[in-house]
Amino acid sequence: MNFITREEYDYIQPNTDRIDIDKMNDNLAKSYLALTTIYRKMLIKYLIKKIELNKYDELIKNSGLDFVKLDDLQKDIYQKYNDESLEYVYLRNNIYISNLTDNERIEFVKLINKGGFEYNNNYERFIESTYQRVIVENTGRNEVSFVNYGPANIPFMATTNSLVIGVRWDEYNLNGKSDKEWDINHDKQIEFIDSLKNGFDRKCAKELDIPGALIKYDEYSVYMKYPAEEIKY
Repeated sequence: MNFITREEYDYIQPNTDRIDIDKMNDNLAKSYLALTTIYRKMLIKYLIKKIELNKYDELIKNSGLDFVKLDDLQKDIYQKYNDESLEYVYLRNNIYISNLTDNERIEFVKLINKGGFEYNNNYERFIESTYQRVIVENTGRNEVSFVNYGPANIPFMATTNSLVIGVRWDEYNLNGKSDKEWDINHDKQIEFIDSLKNGFDRKCAKELDIPGALIKYDEYSVYMKYPAEEIKY
């Protein structure tokens, strides 16, 4: 398994509760980032099982609306560390291992040492009991507020306690269409994604008892990961 790097971690958004990796020695930083990556992977597996996250991917793929999937070089850090079974939807929340208690961190390390990287019932119980604290954005207020999961614009806003799922494809790829054909199909794509949003909100409220936000991103609203110095935002 590949783990998120120091350089990649610098580009998480929002960074309301970001741990200063630069102040850690190499071993501590690598350990923290490894735990962050593994937790993300296990949480996505949990969401695939709990709210059938993969079904949203399948709906997009089978919509007949020619959603062109991204290649690896087009993906941002959130998509890079997504589950390999998902092509369009991905976990957009940040993972704050620092929000676990000391005992929980010890337990998580034991789970990894015992079970490796394969999702199992022990991981599921651990994720279920902790993830709502691990994904929350700490704004310093003692109440739920709104933050931007991307550019400072209303479409990217969600509450600090929301489960945020991103949706992204190679949106501006004509894929053999004329400009007019692309415009017509693109309108249908946006309408289709919008139709998924309310259903996702309701599913999160019913199955997880937390707010849910399904947010559409494109190449202009993400930090590209190749190379780190070049940012599209």
